[in-house]
Amino acid sequence: MTLYCETVGSQAADAEELVLLHGWGMNAAVWNPLLDALSDDYRMTVVELPGHGGSAYRFDQAELEAWVELVLEQAP
Repeated sequence: MTLYCETVGSQAADAEELVLLHGWGMNAAVWNPLLDALSDDYRMTVVELPGHGGSAYRFDQAELEAWVELVLEQAP
């Protein structure tokens, strides 16, 4: 399974990296109000957890440890 993610913000080589994860029952849209404010200084990877937004859910990857591994695969 792959997670939906999008990288936005600064493309400067020295830009600090942020990974933005939404809360339970939400999706990446919760971060939309902040993206413009942070985009000059940060490169942000916005990730949607399994079963939320654009990320599918699989019962064979329902354990928290599996979710952690999936998010780490997307993190810079």
